[in-house]
Amino acid sequence: MNKAAISIATAAALIGTRTFAADLAFKAPEYAPTVPAWSWTGLYVGGDIGAKELHDNWTATSLFDGADPAPGFPALPIDASSPREFDPFSFRAGGYVGYNWQFSPIWVAGVEGDAAWADDSQTQSGLPGCAINCVKGAVITPSGLPSGGDSASVKMLWDASARGRLGYLVTPDLLIYATGGVAWQNIEAFGQCGPYASSAHCFSEGPNTIAPGITQSTTLTGWTVGVGLEGHVGGNWLLRAEYRFADFGSWGTSFPFVAVAPVNNNTYRFSNAVQTQLGMLGLAYKF
Repeated sequence: MNKAAISIATAAALIGTRTFAADLAFKAPEYAPTVPAWSWTGLYVGGDIGAKELHDNWTATSLFDGADPAPGFPALPIDASSPREFDPFSFRAGGYVGYNWQFSPIWVAGVEGDAAWADDSQTQSGLPGCAINCVKGAVITPSGLPSGGDSASVKMLWDASARGRLGYLVTPDLLIYATGGVAWQNIEAFGQCGPYASSAHCFSEGPNTIAPGITQSTTLTGWTVGVGLEGHVGGNWLLRAEYRFADFGSWGTSFPFVAVAPVNNNTYRFSNAVQTQLGMLGLAYKF
């Protein structure tokens, strides 16, 4: 092969290599910079609305502090109207604040506190345990006394909790979680005696009405557990649906009714076993 042929072959090879390299450079994919995935770690603040039901099991423990409620009227045992159920149900609105840690691609843990307001009561006639076969007072109604008998009511008010959370990421933007911790519930119990002639519990030997109704209130401490579903719905916003159950044990208290005429102490003693259920929808902003 002469020198001219070798030169031509070399030139052709160089031209082919450059063309192939240029073609590769033109067709090489361009990788866009990666966008960081959504992270659940951080502080969030939100508000929620929903509904709450309080379940109160009211049990009479003592009708009178004495052998007889009045001369000639021996005290009878607590009757079958005890225990009695009270179930107020109310709209609930509140707020919550918490902090999450995403400690793996699929697990999120956190702490959260919340407080909310609800306001509803349920009233029933008669005092539990003294509404069927209980002692009655004078049988003659003096003129001018209003008609009506005894009544009892339970009222639920604000609640709060401090809880831990543990969740599993079904997708990077959807969290299913369980929650539990300590809870507080504000509650009131109200007892009212009717006029002495129509009251089954309170009475007087003279033409006098009984002292007005008595309200006992307290803030109960208990435990709560629940489940929820929370989604990242865009930007820094989190939308959730949650259900919780709480148990506050039993609360013992009394209504120290005292008749106007001299009689034994008409103190009525009782206990209330309290539970709540609530469901809510919440919207939070993560910082």
